[in-house]
Amino acid sequence: MLIRIHTPADYPGLAELRWLSGTADGQAVVGQDKAAFLERYHWHLSTSELDGRTVHWVVEEDGALVAVMTVRIVAREPSPGQTSDAWGYLTNVYVLAGRRNRGLGTQLLAAVRSWAAERDLELLIVWPSETSERFYRRAGFQGRAEPLVLPLADPG
Repeated sequence: MLIRIHTPADYPGLAELRWLSGTADGQAVVGQDKAAFLERYHWHLSTSELDGRTVHWVVEEDGALVAVMTVRIVAREPSPGQTSDAWGYLTNVYVLAGRRNRGLGTQLLAAVRSWAAERDLELLIVWPSETSERFYRRAGFQGRAEPLVLPLADPG
């Protein structure tokens, strides 16, 4: 097992993990073409990291990606007395179904946490699902499970 930051060569594997995470582990999605999604996500990966504020951490086993955690670095407006100018948004967290409950997520999150601390990020935030909230709380995340949200677009 290897825990590392992604490279562009990982884009196909990252896109596949994203498809699996959003489709109940590979089930068909009505009105969604997998090939079109994979192409769209590949483009997203190549453009989202241009500013250096998106980092995908992966777990690789036998040459294949089996888990991912993405950190989006959010800059803060500098302020007197502030110790950090950025925080991290943890998203796109997924472990392949057959690899769950073996500590991969815990080890991956530990690597992400160390990396974030080395970069002086003030904090990491996550919007957990009901099933993942205990995982994050065990890792030290605090607060309420859901943030306050101001919708800006009609979801319909």
